[in-house]
Amino acid sequence: MATFRQIHIKIWKDGWFLDLPSDHKLLFIYLFSNERANLFGLYDLPIKVICFETDLDADTVTDGLARFADEGKAFYEGGWVWVRSLLTYNAQNLSSPKTQAHLKNTLDGIPDIPLKARALAYYRDKMGYVYPSDTHAIPILQEQEQEQEQTTGTEQEQHQQQEMDVAVDAVHVMEAHGMRNAETVLRETALSPAQLIDTVRYAEANGLKAGWVRTEARENRAHSLPDESARRRRFAQGEYVQS
Repeated sequence: MATFRQIHIKIWKDGWFLDLPSDHKLLFIYLFSNERANLFGLYDLPIKVICFETDLDADTVTDGLARFADEGKAFYEGGWVWVRSLLTYNAQNLSSPKTQAHLKNTLDGIPDIPLKARALAYYRDKMGYVYPSDTHAIPILQEQEQEQEQTTGTEQEQHQQQEMDVAVDAVHVMEAHGMRNAETVLRETALSPAQLIDTVRYAEANGLKAGWVRTEARENRAHSLPDESARRRRFAQGEYVQS
């Protein structure tokens, strides 16, 4: 769980926020800064907890939540709240493997409630984020279509998850080798995550530091140890097929 959330300074210039009464300003800031808030912006939060932690009465809280919903800023349903802009302002790099893995872990722990489906649809359309297990938006017209789409979706999810896992491993391997900004290196190089892992292993075996690895990644030069298996080389070249 993150121990801080960003409050963008432009909120104090936002006309909608400035028009809020002071109690509702406090409530809105609380919604994205309390300890239950997560990166996705969807989490369970009883009204009595809000009242206790903000020292606001229940009528003020329910009035504020109703206003936020009417104006499309935050939505409260069945004890769950979705703060629509929380992901936008706190996900510095939505394509980051760590961010993707964190979001998936968060969403896996949220039940399939209507508010989750709404949030997923919004972020998919607004930011291009697709939850690997998000199949709610696919219309099913016939049983045959359903079976075919489910099979294709499963294969795509497995492929996406495999790519994500290798990318996360590459970041961890680079960081363990002493490289700073490993995610930036992964994002900017043309090398695949598997090639980066091989290059780091090559550097470790030959006493080469993180700076050398960074230079090789920048120049898109891949290295591997002589005894790497054919399976590993095929994986690095993007030709891996799981047996």
